[in-house]
Amino acid sequence: MEPSILLLCKYGSFTVVLTVTRDFRFDDLVQSICKKWQDLVLQRFQLLYAVSDHHNCHLDNDDDFANMFALAGAYGVSCVDVGVEVLSSSSVESRELERTFDVGESSIVHGVEEDPLEKFCPHHETVRLSSGWAKLISHVGQEFRGGVDDFRSCLAKFAIEVGFVYTFLKNDKTRHLKNNLRDKLTGRLSNGFREQVISLFSDCAYAPTLLDFEEAIQELYTVGGAKAKNFVESLPRENWANAYFQGKRYGEMCSNAAESFNKWILEARHLPILSAIDKIRIQLMTQRCDRRQKPTKMNGIVCPEMDARLVEAFSKGKVWTVAQSSEEVFEVFSLPTVVVDLQNQRCTCSRWQINSFPCMHAITAIQKFGKQVTNYLDPFYFVDAYRFSYELSINPIPTLGAPNVPKEFRVILPPKTRRPRGRPKIQRIRSRGEKVRQMRCSRCKKLGKHNRKTCKEAVD
Repeated sequence: MEPSILLLCKYGSFTVVLTVTRDFRFDDLVQSICKKWQDLVLQRFQLLYAVSDHHNCHLDNDDDFANMFALAGAYGVSCVDVGVEVLSSSSVESRELERTFDVGESSIVHGVEEDPLEKFCPHHETVRLSSGWAKLISHVGQEFRGGVDDFRSCLAKFAIEVGFVYTFLKNDKTRHLKNNLRDKLTGRLSNGFREQVISLFSDCAYAPTLLDFEEAIQELYTVGGAKAKNFVESLPRENWANAYFQGKRYGEMCSNAAESFNKWILEARHLPILSAIDKIRIQLMTQRCDRRQKPTKMNGIVCPEMDARLVEAFSKGKVWTVAQSSEEVFEVFSLPTVVVDLQNQRCTCSRWQINSFPCMHAITAIQKFGKQVTNYLDPFYFVDAYRFSYELSINPIPTLGAPNVPKEFRVILPPKTRRPRGRPKIQRIRSRGEKVRQMRCSRCKKLGKHNRKTCKEAVD
């Protein structure tokens, strides 16, 4: 009798059991899955399976299917968990550019559509609407007229057309520490060595557990030597390392709130004191009004950004197995295995404690045992909390009906002090080792601290 195995195909909260043999083809498996779930679209999802200790194994073609069957036979298992994961649009574009994926009668080769008419009559190739996206970013120092929003839009389209994945990194509070450490590494050292030491220091800062921190810091001491060790030991660990931080960080290591506010009120800072206060008041009043209207467009209980994190965690944890120890304690067989305590809102990976938001292990345990995920979320992430933060408004202050004040008292002059030499500073004092990013002027094409408006170079 032909040997067979059972595939436990999981999509969302539902599971479908399929019996397959060695003669079963990958295309047949995909067609069977699409028949079970009508909302799945060909080439818009991927399959991941788990056998014994091997998790997140890709199942993309007939060779992968044969390897899965051989792996199940080697471990003597008759059931294999298969997770169905829906791909984002950028992931689909990337997969189309990287490989050939034939399903049924449709085929895509390196993102170019097959042209059957070419066999019978030559004609012009069809130009995709996105073909111009590859030219949106052309050179270093390129200017974007729409500012940051225009740059983000161009980068997203450029990434889809070219086929790479990108992420935006936040400015974190370790930025100044990294610059100071880079400044300490003096001598004839290559830039590559300095960047390696800075990368190891960043690993120490973001390590979630004490064990991960100790492993990372020992590697930093080995590579960085005495200079790196003396620098790190002079810093209180609870002020910069996740593993030693006591309290809720809510996933943020950012200390740029003051700098952002100063930049936001830059125009008001140069006005007389009463005018500056009034301008800042109007800015705050308008901002609170705009943010008070945002929750009216939010349909869920959780804020959209955190809701997207929940969906991502649900998707990644589908292939993990969860065993229940008690009513609120679970063991999640990920790599490595962790223990989740829902009652105390703790996980041995420590990310739940640091971010005050359930980690992927906790969300997987909550989902697979039918519990309500909102019962384990901090109220800080709810739409109601966002609405309550901007519930109170700043009242307007009309000048109509205000008492008449003599003209000489309407402007409050600054105190009489002796002005120091030089121009007054309008920017913050940069920390030691902090570098200023140079930009390329579109007029003189030189790197510096000026742009087209302030350029003073003589151009032929």
